Amino acid sequence: MPNDAHILNYLNQNPFQHIVLLKMRQAYPHAITQHWLDDANGQGVLMLLESRASSYDTKTYPHTRYVVLMSSSNDWAAQTLVGLVPRHESLIFKLNSERDQTAVAAHFPLRRTTSVTSFTQIGPPPAHPVEHAASLRLSQTLDEACLPLFAQQGYDADEMHGYFSPVSYTH
Repeated sequence: MPNDAHILNYLNQNPFQHIVLLKMRQAYPHAITQHWLDDANGQGVLMLLESRASSYDTKTYPHTRYVVLMSSSNDWAAQTLVGLVPRHESLIFKLNSERDQTAVAAHFPLRRTTSVTSFTQIGPPPAHPVEHAASLRLSQTLDEACLPLFAQQGYDADEMHGYFSPVSYTH
């Protein structure tokens, strides 16, 4: 069994890069098999999420068995983690680095189906932060009025309630 604290520490070193992995760990801990790699040669994590656990993935990729998520510190770790991916299953890969994509492509035929672009501030914040629109609200809880917007993106109400429910971690 992988050491969950080590995996969480690794992912939290760069939460913006690992946002999808962190989200899936939080939302579907019961449906993820994790593999942790920690060696003098490199580190990394491989997660196999049962597709049926996520209503979005079930609807978007109905014939897949697993969503494969991974992050590696170098080429050696990426290649080692790919060796743990089931070969005879229907898979969807959600990869966040060219290194991991290259490692996966050496063993699996890849076809881009969707893409997410993330923007991150590099360097010091601007001297005058952008003012938020008066209508913008930040909330720790789910605003039911937003459910139709989430539904347009393929998320159902139960899933969104799960994302906004309190989280507890044990080590």
